[in-house]
Amino acid sequence: MTSAQANLNAVREKARAAAADAEYARERETRMKNLANDGFIAKDDLDQAVSEAKKAEAVRLSADAAVSAAQADLERARTALGYSAADATASNGKTVAVRAPVSGKVLKLHRESESVVNAGDPILDIGDPRTSRSGSRCSRRMRSGSGKVPPCCSSAGEATSADRKGADR
Repeated sequence: MTSAQANLNAVREKARAAAADAEYARERETRMKNLANDGFIAKDDLDQAVSEAKKAEAVRLSADAAVSAAQADLERARTALGYSAADATASNGKTVAVRAPVSGKVLKLHRESESVVNAGDPILDIGDPRTSRSGSRCSRRMRSGSGKVPPCCSSAGEATSADRKGADR
């Protein structure tokens, strides 16, 4: 997490510098327009000032986007740390509870404890083995980070109504 925080700090400083450059370029553009309107400078000099102002604004917008990305990276690092063995509470034997949004029996465990799970990776299959058809006993698959519990597919490629009904008990 220290690396992600340091990256965010560096990106914020670059964004501040880009904002200052963009402000200077806008002010210079305004001055050049006034001078051009009074006939004191060539049109080419004005065009160059306008171009520099546009470039500086693009750099500023890019720097702002980099700050947003670095903030998201830091938040992901904090979240991962909260669920990892590196967390002080986790290393003292704390268990992270995974709760299913449907009732049923665990039919298949895709991950053992203390393993890292990426968002969207299957954790376990839940269902009622008595109500499923076509050899597929899974009626629901829990995936990490998705917030949804998509139905598992039967051999025909679609979740059967019996699968869905059994998983909702």
